[in-house]
Amino acid sequence: MREQRGESALLFTVGMVAMCVAALVAAGCSGGGEAQPATPSATQGTQGEPESPTATLTAEQEEALQASIAALQDEDPAVRAQAAQTLAYTDYGQAVEPLVAALADEVADVQAKAAEALGTLGDQRAVEPLIASLGDEDANVRANAAAALRDIGDARAVEPLIEALQSDPSADVRDEAAYALGEIGDVRAVEPLVAALADEDEDVAWQAEVELTKIGDPGVELLIAALQ
Repeated sequence: MREQRGESALLFTVGMVAMCVAALVAAGCSGGGEAQPATPSATQGTQGEPESPTATLTAEQEEALQASIAALQDEDPAVRAQAAQTLAYTDYGQAVEPLVAALADEVADVQAKAAEALGTLGDQRAVEPLIASLGDEDANVRANAAAALRDIGDARAVEPLIEALQSDPSADVRDEAAYALGEIGDVRAVEPLVAALADEDEDVAWQAEVELTKIGDPGVELLIAALQ
């Protein structure tokens, strides 16, 4: 069992090295000295649907990507968590569904890393699963889900984030929910953010104040009235 675990970790490490080498080779072949970030429009269509996600992959990159996806099933949770973190830096569409599945991992750290990775990828297919993760029993998972929804910026998350801001027992989660609501900028968040000015945690109250200014006139007007 231990030998099998070590072999899985080794394969995963080799895959990561291959991905890095492939990226460096691709950067060198492009004629410039710096690696170029992937262009979302080349790999995603409307509403986050992928368009030919493997079209820009070399054989080495494809092999490394599949090694990372496979590592999400490793019996060692540390390997699974590292795989989720690594997949955050791919933009080929194929990582989204495996990372969504990892939101249901039995280990909270893996779930949290998967949520973080999905936020980095910014694919709208992850919105509903991340909303579901706002109800996870682990506060770190909930906080990372809120942060990921902030990064994606989809209005479907507004009401669930308002609920998290109003009722989550963790100040970290309420803080992330406030931050996300301000970044999304939906006017539905104004009154809940005003109410959060009275949050028992001063960091949450401060975050609510900051986010109200981002929403524009409705938020600023109510913020001024609340502070008078």
